[in-house]
Amino acid sequence: MVIITIAVNAQMKHYTSILEQNTLIPVATLEQEQAAPFSYPRVAIDALGFPDSPEAMAVTDGGHFSSFFTSVLFKYGTNLQPAAKRVVSFKDGYLPIMQYTLKDGDIEYNLEAFSAPLEYDPQKNLITHIRWNIINTGNKDREGAIGLSLLKPMNYDYYCTPWFSKACGYESSFLEGKGEYISESDGTITKNQHIVLFNNKLSELSDGNQSLRFNLSPGETKTFTFKYPYVPVNKKEKEQIKNIVDLDYELVKNDVINKWNKEFESMANFYVPEKKVQDAFMASYVHLLIARDILEDGKRVTQRDHEFHYDYFYVRTAAYYISLYNMLGRPDIARSIVDHFFIYDSEGKPMEFRSRTGIHNKLCDDYWGQVLWGIGCHYKHTEDKELLDKVFSGQGYGNGWSLISNHIDEFERAIKKDSLQIYPAAWPYDNERVNGHYTGHNFWSLLGLKNAIELSRANGEEEWVELYEYYKSNVLKQLEKVTSQSGGYISPGLDDPHEGYDWANASAGLYPFEAIDKNHPAVKATLETIRNYGYQEGVSTYSVRNALCTKELTLAGNPDTLRPVAFYQSTPKEKRWSDIGIRKIHHYETFYVTESNLVIGEQQKVIEDLYGILVHTSSTHTGFEWGVTPWSTRDNRSNRPPHIWMAQRYMELIRNMLVREEGNDVHLLSAISPEWVKEGEKIEVKSAPTYYGYVSYVASFGKRRMNIKLQNEWRTSLNKVYFHLPWFMVGPQVSVDGKQVQASETIEIPKETKEIVVTWDNINSPKLSFDEAVSLFLEKFHNRPEKASYSFLFPRLEAPMQLKTEDSERISLYSPDNYAPVYYTIDGTQPTEKSKKYTKSIPIKKIQVLKAVCIDKDGNISDTLILN
Repeated sequence: MVIITIAVNAQMKHYTSILEQNTLIPVATLEQEQAAPFSYPRVAIDALGFPDSPEAMAVTDGGHFSSFFTSVLFKYGTNLQPAAKRVVSFKDGYLPIMQYTLKDGDIEYNLEAFSAPLEYDPQKNLITHIRWNIINTGNKDREGAIGLSLLKPMNYDYYCTPWFSKACGYESSFLEGKGEYISESDGTITKNQHIVLFNNKLSELSDGNQSLRFNLSPGETKTFTFKYPYVPVNKKEKEQIKNIVDLDYELVKNDVINKWNKEFESMANFYVPEKKVQDAFMASYVHLLIARDILEDGKRVTQRDHEFHYDYFYVRTAAYYISLYNMLGRPDIARSIVDHFFIYDSEGKPMEFRSRTGIHNKLCDDYWGQVLWGIGCHYKHTEDKELLDKVFSGQGYGNGWSLISNHIDEFERAIKKDSLQIYPAAWPYDNERVNGHYTGHNFWSLLGLKNAIELSRANGEEEWVELYEYYKSNVLKQLEKVTSQSGGYISPGLDDPHEGYDWANASAGLYPFEAIDKNHPAVKATLETIRNYGYQEGVSTYSVRNALCTKELTLAGNPDTLRPVAFYQSTPKEKRWSDIGIRKIHHYETFYVTESNLVIGEQQKVIEDLYGILVHTSSTHTGFEWGVTPWSTRDNRSNRPPHIWMAQRYMELIRNMLVREEGNDVHLLSAISPEWVKEGEKIEVKSAPTYYGYVSYVASFGKRRMNIKLQNEWRTSLNKVYFHLPWFMVGPQVSVDGKQVQASETIEIPKETKEIVVTWDNINSPKLSFDEAVSLFLEKFHNRPEKASYSFLFPRLEAPMQLKTEDSERISLYSPDNYAPVYYTIDGTQPTEKSKKYTKSIPIKKIQVLKAVCIDKDGNISDTLILN
């Protein structure tokens, strides 16, 4: 046998801290990024797992594999450099079989890796299969080399589920003991009587690493296959060891592909003809299922937010997961999540709804409405009578008692005690960070009450209507008060519009809440404020201040306090992560705004946001939560992807763009990209569940023609059906079942409609696509154009900004992205199109109060920059 020393020398520390120091892969140049599939994260982190398996293998920069217990860093090439590759891919774009290629001269190193539990039983050990195919692509003999280092496990702030490690035969002596890694003659590597790696077949290196050098003739290939168990296998587990040794790579790979394809076949079909958009949709489903965990009883499962960072059940996200799985035609999965909303007594009877969950068993006040929404939306999809009975029946607790009544009685007592008669004030515990009344808590409570009323009607009763109307009037009264102080902006809290961080308020009360009429002036005011002053890099930001505060600073001429402008390489290291007035990017908070833009018909903004969101995903379509400084490192530090709430909200957006409910109506094709409207392409929705039946249609595109064939199955509860005409079509003509109808943005169609035909003269749209969004981002990220917009990727009307120059005697202005002319006054009057058009810098000595606006070709006027 061979003893492998893994003393943590300086080199080992260098590798072990890859996630903290990010030193394995240098910053890519513009040319390098343009030559490869785009990947936003500074450090690539992927989860290779399997549906319902309690854990997943972490893969960092392609070649660094980590479980909770061990970490293996692969090396390649004659210099045995780390096999680090930030831009990796999934097979076919979305199947979780990671693939990438590295080159060392003429030698090509092709890695492929995937994970599956033994016997495809999620309660059994998860095995990651890693294969290197190494080929000489030149015309001369060449030397190749492959190696690995066994390192300390990475710090992902996660743990291995105790019952799972025990079920895999693990003993604590592995981590507690001080034994060394040993390379056995059978090709395994062991430590403290546990096998950590199978079939490596490598020779010893004196520095404690392992490697093998070999010669390859032209066209010759060598293959090395490794089996890396998530839980180190105790040598006493003879049967498990034999099962792992007997695994055939190609057979398992084919089985894995078939099993994932069956998962895709089990859900409703949503298809759009843009590869990144579609691959991200499919991969998001993969990320969701990987984060779904079997429980110890082998019967129940629970949906987590992450396998690394947020490996918990959360009420707030669970409600969203229930909604999505029903949208995807997977009510079975949704029902399994609903069950976690119930707290049971020792006799197995439900006694209350869950309010504490997640890290540190935290109480989240927004849970109150979320459990009712989750249960309500599941019932509206499925009409599950057993669930309804569970919610309403006394369950043996006495006459008239029911879970939902008890829940609402408690809520009513709480609001009656509150000074404003709304959801009680809370301390700044999470998300909005408000010390007082949370807008989001009240939105969630309104949605919860609305679903409670619908459930009561399904139960043959009519309860809580008066309570809903009373409570809603109190909430709207306070909203009117706070928006009167903020120019219409709905703030995070209902006491002081300047307090807190934007969160659920960013929805303007529309989606999923339907708390406010979509035509209320506060809706647009809120969405515009957050888009114009809460976005960076084309997506939402979070922390430090809300969008109203940012707006006031910006329009007072203080933009430097809002975003970094220097490329991070030229920024002193100690300031790169400083919070000096800089809000951090929050990936999935963006959806609050985008979904509500969808509701009010602002299609172009929805499509721009869609591409902004996708620009911030990896090449394997992972998303993150927050923590990235805008226009800086693209490193979210300890907040790891893939974040499953991000995956859920992305799938939800695509579904809602193609089919969505609003009130008792269904809307079709609420927003599509001009990139999809190409001759020979199609958009397809098949067997998509809604509250009011199933939607199926195919929209096929010809030359200036869209033909939509529909085969919908409606319930009697449906009110109306609407079709949305794409905003970019010039001179559209529309026929419904052969009859010409008036073309408008939103067209009501008969429920029995079978065909819609749209023709148009031409397309009038800015260039919108994922590739264009990437191009704009890379130009701004690497070259930092002086007058570019750093809020948005695509040019959009914004207030003028002051250009910083060395001339202290003059003021220079510009329109971000040169979108529209700037008009200004110097006497404090409000500028209009008749005011002076900005062409050159303005002498300060002539200015009393400078006011400036941008006015676009359609006469739209931006906010006003005011410089005293």
